[in-house]
Amino acid sequence: MAILPWVVAPGRTQPDTKLDLTVAPWDYLARSLSAWNSHAGLGELQNQAYGYLFPLGPVMGLADAIGLPGWAAQRLWWSLLLVVAFTGTYLLARRLVGLRPDVALVAAALYALAPRVVTVLSEISVEAWPGAVAPWLVLSAWTMVRPSTDRRVLVRAAAGTGLLTFALGGVNATASAVVLLLPLLVIVTAPRAARRGRALVAWSVAVLVGAAWWVVPLLVLGRYGYPFLDFIETARITTAVTSVPNVLRGADHWIAYILDAESHPVWQSGWVQAQDLVAIVSGMLVAGAGVAGLVVLSRDGERRDVTRFLIGSALLGTLLMTIGHAGVVGSPVAEGVRAFLDGPGAALRNVHKADPLVRLPLTLGVAVLVSHGLGRPRRVPRAAVVVVLAAALLSPTALWAGRGGDANSYEDIPATWRQAAEEIDALHEQDGGSTLVLPAARTAEFTWGKTSDEPLVALAESPVVVRPAAPLGHPGATRLLDRIDAVAATGVAQPGLADLLARMGVARVVVRDGVLPLVQAQPADLVEQTLERSPGFAEHERFGDLAVWTVGSEAAPIVESMAADAQVVVSGGPESLDDLTSLGLPSRAWTTISPAAPDADVVTDSLRWRQFNSGRPAQLAFGPTLDAADDAPEPIGARDLPPAGDRSDQPVREWIGLTSVEASSSGADPFAAAWAGTDAGPAAALDGDLSTAWLTDEETDGRLSLVPAEPSRLGRVTVVPAPTTPSVDSVTLRARRADGTTRVMTVDLAAGRGTADFGAEEFERLELVLPTAPRAVVRGIAEISSDIQDWGSRIRLPGEVDPRRTSIVLSPLAEDAATPRWAFESTSSSRVPVEVTARSRPGPDLEALLDAPARFTSEDRIGDDATSRPGAAFDGDPSTAWRVPAGRDAATVEVVLPDTTAIGRVSSGGTGLAGIRASVGGRVTMLPRTGGVVEGEGDRVTLTFVRTAGEGEWTVPEVDLGAIGAPGPVRVPCSPVFVGTSTVAVGGTVDRQLLVNGDPVTLEPCEGSAAVVAPGTVDVRTGLPAALQVERVVLGSTEFGSGAGRSVLAREESPGRIVASVSGGGDAVLALVQGANEGWRATTSSGRELEPVTIDGWRQGFRLPESLSGEVVIDFAPSAAHRWGLASGPVALLLLLGALVATRRTRLPWDRWPAPATAIDRRIGWGVTGAVGFLCGGLAGLVLAGLAWVLPRRLVVPVSIAAMAGGAVAMAALGVVDRTSAGTVMGQLAGLFTLSLLARALFDGAPRPGSGAPPATTTATRAPR
Repeated sequence: MAILPWVVAPGRTQPDTKLDLTVAPWDYLARSLSAWNSHAGLGELQNQAYGYLFPLGPVMGLADAIGLPGWAAQRLWWSLLLVVAFTGTYLLARRLVGLRPDVALVAAALYALAPRVVTVLSEISVEAWPGAVAPWLVLSAWTMVRPSTDRRVLVRAAAGTGLLTFALGGVNATASAVVLLLPLLVIVTAPRAARRGRALVAWSVAVLVGAAWWVVPLLVLGRYGYPFLDFIETARITTAVTSVPNVLRGADHWIAYILDAESHPVWQSGWVQAQDLVAIVSGMLVAGAGVAGLVVLSRDGERRDVTRFLIGSALLGTLLMTIGHAGVVGSPVAEGVRAFLDGPGAALRNVHKADPLVRLPLTLGVAVLVSHGLGRPRRVPRAAVVVVLAAALLSPTALWAGRGGDANSYEDIPATWRQAAEEIDALHEQDGGSTLVLPAARTAEFTWGKTSDEPLVALAESPVVVRPAAPLGHPGATRLLDRIDAVAATGVAQPGLADLLARMGVARVVVRDGVLPLVQAQPADLVEQTLERSPGFAEHERFGDLAVWTVGSEAAPIVESMAADAQVVVSGGPESLDDLTSLGLPSRAWTTISPAAPDADVVTDSLRWRQFNSGRPAQLAFGPTLDAADDAPEPIGARDLPPAGDRSDQPVREWIGLTSVEASSSGADPFAAAWAGTDAGPAAALDGDLSTAWLTDEETDGRLSLVPAEPSRLGRVTVVPAPTTPSVDSVTLRARRADGTTRVMTVDLAAGRGTADFGAEEFERLELVLPTAPRAVVRGIAEISSDIQDWGSRIRLPGEVDPRRTSIVLSPLAEDAATPRWAFESTSSSRVPVEVTARSRPGPDLEALLDAPARFTSEDRIGDDATSRPGAAFDGDPSTAWRVPAGRDAATVEVVLPDTTAIGRVSSGGTGLAGIRASVGGRVTMLPRTGGVVEGEGDRVTLTFVRTAGEGEWTVPEVDLGAIGAPGPVRVPCSPVFVGTSTVAVGGTVDRQLLVNGDPVTLEPCEGSAAVVAPGTVDVRTGLPAALQVERVVLGSTEFGSGAGRSVLAREESPGRIVASVSGGGDAVLALVQGANEGWRATTSSGRELEPVTIDGWRQGFRLPESLSGEVVIDFAPSAAHRWGLASGPVALLLLLGALVATRRTRLPWDRWPAPATAIDRRIGWGVTGAVGFLCGGLAGLVLAGLAWVLPRRLVVPVSIAAMAGGAVAMAALGVVDRTSAGTVMGQLAGLFTLSLLARALFDGAPRPGSGAPPATTTATRAPR
């Protein structure tokens, strides 16, 4: 058992538990001594990191100290885990069940290599540790309730329990707490004569003493930790696979069933255990044998207390895991249970952690059955034993298949990563600040291997900022990181990005390439392109796939001071800082950001009401803005990160001309199987933009319903289908009248659009129905419109705005129409300046704008990038070039001139050309590769550039065409911006290079620069040319105030403790670059506590009155309780060891209680069995529970095995995942029946003594040692 882990992918490090433990274990353990983790850059609470202090951390630390490589240290830990589980179960089988040594080995091996252990061993082995300790906890508790237990025995057993509880660790508190149910069950199921109350008190005290060192820090985390449980897996996911057969066979971990973006198992070993045919059949047979063995054991009258404990544990564990499963034959209370698990019971959401409650009894049951079969003289039982042993041997299938390790394990972290870590540490010593890793990746999986945790976090000693899958930091900071990841991957200049990062204390950015596509991270090359084009960034050094960039030129302070009157109150979310820094928000101005902030200086359209799928990368996780009546973002798993959550304080979608729009499904839904982007929602069919469309999810039907505010005329309705495959050739329009009758019209769309004339009739609802498809497909509608109705939508800002004092910053998202539209409620009349920032939109319109007054048309081109368009050969810009695809030996372009003119000279550098052919009005002129004069005149000329011999794509050299002259500045035609009843025109001359690069350009006013805003609803919309897209619209002034603040010298004495020396001056605020938390305290040298304040929507700050200066100690106060809790560990250890030493001469008893003289009333058994069946399987389970009691007693054992065997065949042949498949349903029925037989055995076990039977003996019987 100890050797087995060493044959699992030897020499390769697995992504097990925490990368830090194989890289720098002692550093990690040292950081866990503080409740606050400043190593995370923006700060967060330690998430049960203290649990690694014992036993996993020291094991890995000692391995590191003696020079073991990381992979060997992992195997050493695995060996310890398996040996502890093996030996504990062996002793349990010998002493509780009385099995002979060879048979006890079967139980020990089965439990140590249980399917769940094999599933998690290479991925998160620490989750299996509490289960390994569980048998020892049972042994210790067992001795507390023996007939010969006296006070000294009780003290010794309690000390053992305390030490074992101490050893559970707190890495996963739920898993540790669950296994404590096993010894608790031992006590409560003991005979009444066992003085259970005394034992329970002793056991409880021992558990509290042993667990205090990890429970107290856990309470600190629960009190001060940020809310992240709502943004990880939901109960719907964790209970989706916990059917009765899956629970009984041990394949109950939901991650084992998950595929990544490339349809590969996330956990290779778990996938094999869950879905391999051998694993399914062997696992089911082992489970059936375990149940049969427990039935056999229940008929041993002398072991009724053992039976009560084992069967009770198996039933309880199965109930805990299956009661939330809502399959076809699932629990009738599943929805309520899931709601509990997603709410108050969130810590219990991963129900698979209850597996040891089922696994330990069933493995002992298998051993009992083997012992029973070997003791029978007939061949049939012995043959059955062979089958059971073969199934037991095959059950850890992943190990024998050579897939016990992760598919993307690695030999070592590349040296370039260690070099990069050393360099950012050196830069930190020089400039301070933290290092941001981009692009964000939900899991660290690279071309060289999978570490799960970000390598730089473990390798670097300085703070490193990452956006993890579980948002452990301040939610506002997480929202900002998501925005930064998005804008950094645009590949275009971001003027405010460096300033934003500097405000967050980020002094460096590491761009890492080599992330596997399955992670779905943003492209690293686009991130580097953004940094290169944006001000404030400089490439420092490259290390293989890693590039280190510096941010700004000043050292990043730990604490900075800002003038109190330099406050900017912002309505919106923390991500609005991206816009504000782009608008010039000074570094010495501080903001308070909240939804619908009263008396706001700036109102933004950020923090929209929309769904968020926390299980996907941020760029794929959001849905479109929803209307206020839509409850989709309410449930756990769909909620957006705080401060979102109250739709009345957030921007919402408002329908124009309609009260509601409903769709059967939407490709913009972030939970859709065929998610197509946020611009694929129903609003896209009403935005007047044919380049966007409402798309369905994969379905056979599709429906889009429009509901007017009141019955109204529809007029002539036009429908344009989306260009999908398969295409939509027709739709049905159903218009419902006020009296409930319906008018139905079929619209033919074969020509690319179709119309239906509803005349002057009035209707209260219009429903567009797609034709039924033979299979689930994606289809959609690009546009549905009326010639007499104005249908559309806009973004409604929350609350009211006083335009006299409040500026409005509006930033369209990808979902918004090409002509975005907003509305807000004004409380006063005012004249406000209007500023519009735009970026170029790739496509023919942009090329026409760049190439004006000429036009260039060619089929010999690559992509639609403006830098590689045909006109790029004529624009005189060396940074652009006309790219020609491979396989084309000549490239032809038609040049359309603004007027008929003499063509004149064509000049070319000639590089790579063999010659040029010019055609004007049918006259062809052959020119050398450097060009020449083209005779004739016309309004167009066709030029063909012939390349020299070569392969692959190529570029046409720069060309000078005399007929069009040198390119000049780009003139953007004046375009309207509508603000209420006012119109402001913007346009003017813009830098050509900015348009080519997609950089932001500010459009100048053409006619007036201000709009008149009147009280009431104000509608804002733009009408820019198709070549441009709106980046930002600002109504009002964006001149932010700033103050000098005070000088501050600060040092971090330890994580969560900063000492700052502050000079005198006026009222100010002290701003940290750590997440705001009510645990922070700032105290002056005189003992005065400063008032806390949240700055920028996420970071901690304190108000510093004018009268105060000098030393200020900023401390995360809960760290004191955290450390006191940890300090209780050594004290508890000494006390418990002392108790063991004091009772060292006391032998623990293993004697048994006599068989009970009376049996439990069968009617209670019927009720309990029925309840178990109903809770796990509804009416079907109730019926099967009844059948279980009807079955003759002599058939219970063979039928238990046969039922599971039948279920195994059905599941292996007909499906195990899809809850509607025949295999899943039949397996569930088989599992329910087997479970009912087990419940029956609890009350129908030992034979009842007859009326003339002698009374039971009171002499205790000892179990074998």
